Amino acid sequence: MFIFNYKMIIIQYNKHTIVYPISHYAFNYDITYRQKIIRIFVKHYKTNILHMKKNIFFPTLLAIFSIVLFSCGDDNEPVPNQPLDGEWLTQKRVLETNDEDVNKRVNKMFEIDAEDFILKRVFEINKNIPDLGTVTTLAYDPDRNINAVNRDSDFTLVGDSMNLSDKTLGIMPGTYTIKGNLLVTKSKVNKQAIQAIITEIGGDPNIKMKDDIEGILTITDKK
Repeated sequence: MFIFNYKMIIIQYNKHTIVYPISHYAFNYDITYRQKIIRIFVKHYKTNILHMKKNIFFPTLLAIFSIVLFSCGDDNEPVPNQPLDGEWLTQKRVLETNDEDVNKRVNKMFEIDAEDFILKRVFEINKNIPDLGTVTTLAYDPDRNINAVNRDSDFTLVGDSMNLSDKTLGIMPGTYTIKGNLLVTKSKVNKQAIQAIITEIGGDPNIKMKDDIEGILTITDKK
């Protein structure tokens, strides 16, 4: 009999019972990842139980399983906060405005854009005035080996505030947070900025939207 949960594995075989606690390192992973590890264990167990002797099967299999869990645990160590300066790969973009139809259309376009391009932002802090800098937004097209988007913006930092100034998008006040290797920026956008964003990702900037439309653009990046 084979029983498992996310804290231990229990194997009963020929009147022998083995209780194997799952490492807390593995327990820290999300459920999907833990399920994958356990499925590998189960598959190996079912495949080999008829071909391996009892006295070598369990120690060998448990040793392998232990190595997998603890080696994965090394990757789960806390990541120190990364500096803003440098290259960040964009993971997700979400637009939230007072116009729900625009939200749905733009966020869908964001998803399609992320499938076609490698998106990144490169921050360069002014060495003489560290509260100032530029950020370059890039959308790399691997099929054509070019940057389909290459746009520079200036930014000013005050505490956790990041105010962006862009010739195309205009002025966008906002905030930024860095936790480990994740950067999240939230920028206030108006109609000008939203139309410019739609144009940049290949949409129609003349889509119907409220005249007083405004909202927040949230971008999550990873270093």
